[in-house]
Amino acid sequence: MAERRRTQDVARKDNAKRTLMWLFAFIIMLTGALGYGVWKKDASWTPALGLDLEGGFQFILSPRSTDGGSVSQQQLRRPATSSSSASTRRAPLAPR
Repeated sequence: MAERRRTQDVARKDNAKRTLMWLFAFIIMLTGALGYGVWKKDASWTPALGLDLEGGFQFILSPRSTDGGSVSQQQLRRPATSSSSASTRRAPLAPR
């Protein structure tokens, strides 16, 4: 009986080792595929900004001046104090 239990324990350890080896091989394969894409300039190690993984809406905001000129860094740092229609208008929230 003890010999049978020992055989089962060895078999379980072998199965665990085999599973970990396959997992390691799969991770190496995925890393190699991404590395090949980066080498061929078709992929990047970092994801693109603005990726929405949860679904729903995605808003990308860019500053615009009211007089049509360019927006300076000082204007971006300064909080908006005027209550123009553009700053008070808000998009409705989507239900989750």
